[in-house]
Amino acid sequence: MKKHADESTLKARVDRAVALVREMDDLLDDLIELDVVTRKHSIGKLREGETDAMRAVLDAADAEPDYFRALAGKDRGGDARRFETAPSREALDKRDELCRLQKALRPFSLRLSDTILHLGAEAREVTNAAYHIARVNSDADPKLKTHLAPAFAFYARGGRPKARKT
Repeated sequence: MKKHADESTLKARVDRAVALVREMDDLLDDLIELDVVTRKHSIGKLREGETDAMRAVLDAADAEPDYFRALAGKDRGGDARRFETAPSREALDKRDELCRLQKALRPFSLRLSDTILHLGAEAREVTNAAYHIARVNSDADPKLKTHLAPAFAFYARGGRPKARKT
C-alpha cells in the first residue's frame, strides 16, 4: 500500500472515490443486477474467445437463414417469420465493451480487497489478544464489562449480524 504524506486525507480520498463510483453507476445506468441463484446458473458465462465463435454461428445463420427459421420467435427481433441475428450481435458487442471495463477494474478491485484484508489482519492481531485479556478481567470489573458488552454480544453470535425482526 502506498503511503500518502497525510493519512488524515484517507476519508476525503475515499469520499471522492465513492463519488466517482456513483458517477460510473449513473453513466452506466442500464446495468442489471441478478439474484444469487440466477447469477450462479446463468448460461452467460462465456469463455475467452467464445464471442468470436458465437459470431461465426450468427454469420452462418445470416448466410443460410432457412436452417434457422425455427428460432424466429426466440431471437428478440421484430420479424416472427425469420431468425434475426442483430439482437444477439448487439448483445455480444455490448458485452465486449463492458468486459473491457471489467478488465480495467479487476486489478483495482483485487488491490482494494487485499488492502481491506491486510488492514483487518493488522487490527485483529492485537485486538484478539486484547479481547481475551479484557474478557478474563471483565468479571472483576463491571465498568470494563460494560465497555465490552457490544463485543461480547457480537462474538456470542459467532460474528453473525443480528437477526432481523419481521
